[in-house]
Amino acid sequence: MHKIFLTILFCITATACLAQGKPGARELLDKTRVILSQSGGVTGQFTATTFQGTTPQNTTTGTMSMLGQKYVLKTPDMSTWYNGKKQWSLVSGTDEVSMTTPTTAELSQSSPSAFLDIYKNGYKLSVKGTILRNRKAWDVTMKAQKKDRQPSQIIVTIDAQTNHPMCIRVKYRNDWSRIAIHNLRTGQKLSAGDFEFPANQYPGVEVIDMN
Repeated sequence: MHKIFLTILFCITATACLAQGKPGARELLDKTRVILSQSGGVTGQFTATTFQGTTPQNTTTGTMSMLGQKYVLKTPDMSTWYNGKKQWSLVSGTDEVSMTTPTTAELSQSSPSAFLDIYKNGYKLSVKGTILRNRKAWDVTMKAQKKDRQPSQIIVTIDAQTNHPMCIRVKYRNDWSRIAIHNLRTGQKLSAGDFEFPANQYPGVEVIDMN
């Protein structure tokens, strides 16, 4: 479940317009970075599946929201809030929420905004046309240039009309995780307070400062 949750944080990447002809992979990713980082709040739903090789292992659904570097992720098993400095993680059914201050290294592996930059160094990029959910799309593939780099491969499927990511597949060594993204919306009205643990909604839950 922890692996699924971290992979969900990789769900924001990619874009382009089919009318412009076949774009370059870097062009797609550059445009996505600009669109999602400057479009205000972003919200969406997802279905995340982990695989052992090609065999499905675990599946979960959830919701996500993002504003710049801030994000909230919720699944039936866990909820996480990050306000740009502090992070709160609550396992469903427990009466304690842990509060931490993630390091730069930790954020580089988990933050959606950090993931928007992963393609800039250490990955070979390629793009090809595809069809997903009866819609024209682009598959942008990122392959690590060094054998020991993880994730070793990332494939992002981008809706050619809306410029929204539809699916992302991430390979760690021999195993894959797949995130199917639905109802992604940009320009949503979100405030800084939306990315902090709402203690008033969880009476009896104690905040444990892990710093």
